[in-house]
Amino acid sequence: MKGEIDPEGAAKASAQAAEDYQRGDFARAARGFAHALESDPSRTADRANQAMALSAMGQNADAEALLMRHLDPAQPLLCATLGLVLRRQNRPAEALTWLKRALLLEPDRVETRITLANALADLGRFEDAIAECREGLTRDPDSPLLLNNLGLALAENGDPLAALVYYDRALALAPDHAEIRINRAHAHLLAGHFTPGWADYAWRSARPGLPRLDGSAPLWDGRTLKGERVLVRAEQGLGDAIQFARFLPRIRERGGKPILACDGSLIAILAPLAEIVDERAPLPDHAWQVRLLDLPGLLGIDLAQLPGPMPYLHAPRPPLALPQDGRRRIGLVWAGRPGHANDRNRSCPFQALAPLFELPDIAWFSLQVGRGPAPAPLIDLTQGITSFSDTARALAALDLLIAVDTAPVHLAGALGRPAYLMLPFAPDWRWMLGRSDSPWYPSLTLFRQPKPGDWASVVAAIRQRLSSSTRF
Repeated sequence: MKGEIDPEGAAKASAQAAEDYQRGDFARAARGFAHALESDPSRTADRANQAMALSAMGQNADAEALLMRHLDPAQPLLCATLGLVLRRQNRPAEALTWLKRALLLEPDRVETRITLANALADLGRFEDAIAECREGLTRDPDSPLLLNNLGLALAENGDPLAALVYYDRALALAPDHAEIRINRAHAHLLAGHFTPGWADYAWRSARPGLPRLDGSAPLWDGRTLKGERVLVRAEQGLGDAIQFARFLPRIRERGGKPILACDGSLIAILAPLAEIVDERAPLPDHAWQVRLLDLPGLLGIDLAQLPGPMPYLHAPRPPLALPQDGRRRIGLVWAGRPGHANDRNRSCPFQALAPLFELPDIAWFSLQVGRGPAPAPLIDLTQGITSFSDTARALAALDLLIAVDTAPVHLAGALGRPAYLMLPFAPDWRWMLGRSDSPWYPSLTLFRQPKPGDWASVVAAIRQRLSSSTRF
């Protein structure tokens, strides 16, 4: 009868929902855990699991609402799950409250401590994140997950060599753990160790979300070819496609014919490098296939071989027509894609740029797409930008681009155009550490935060450079 507790039925529904979750059918799992709770509302773990299934589908607001309706502050699992869901909504400060409470109630739970360390890192509190991981390791010294997270926190705090020690320990315990392999790859690459870095980076093929490879063509392993066509699939962001497209001609050097499947906005600008096709359209026949970011590993690329022929992209002619009034013409991109996992750290608040606008004899132009009308004093160029070819024409007309770590700065580098790159304290691996230049793009100058969140120092350094020199 409705309302009667059915422990056996609840257990059966929960077990099936757990199988569905492991298989990746999160919608079915969420319904299954809900069914188990209808049969037995006391099953706290199923409440948390239902929220996790909703979160896995990106329905974090629904997961939060579910947990808040049934929250028992004395239940560490519910508190920890709420903390995780809040962090996934880019609310790490709120998450800390619930994660700390969960740890007070259940101090040995590894997953809670890892989420707490990650929330602290989100806030730029890397030393605190490191301390949390070390505390966890006093309780469970052989936890691969804690060792991995300690490595992450150390790398984000600017010490990839120390991070490698803990990644190595973690992989000695869990050698087939793809996520730890990828994190170790990032630490190696950040430190400039390209050969071991590319080897570990290949493990990202185990991650969900990479471009699907069809089953008909074998993976290209770097071998010499005899005119066969190699389908190269772009992956990750648009900036990644621009950065690694430089290696497409290397396939031709090995006797193959490269075909890149990528976002349609890149087709025209990348066309000189290979046959370029829209990744959403039917794909041409091919004998081999490979993911774009596997190319440097297969080709044996190290620092000594960078940047390769430069520039490797060229803007369509003529350049965009801009006012000729004697002022320096500088473009700005201050924010990345909002959905990017690290957007909170890599994007710069527009108001932080205000000291730059006090400088005389500079005309400022916005290349910032998707963030509304350009604020004063910027002249908006985005109305005419529908592809990266349009962006390239704008860059060809500008004297300088100042940008955060997003696709236009990659395009400027590939075109050989001067650009100042504004980097967060914990940069992406490709920008390495402790240097103001980039081996990938000789025309770039890197300006780094001296501490997490310190855009003021970055802007001050750029202002000083602009004040003291007319050369970029």
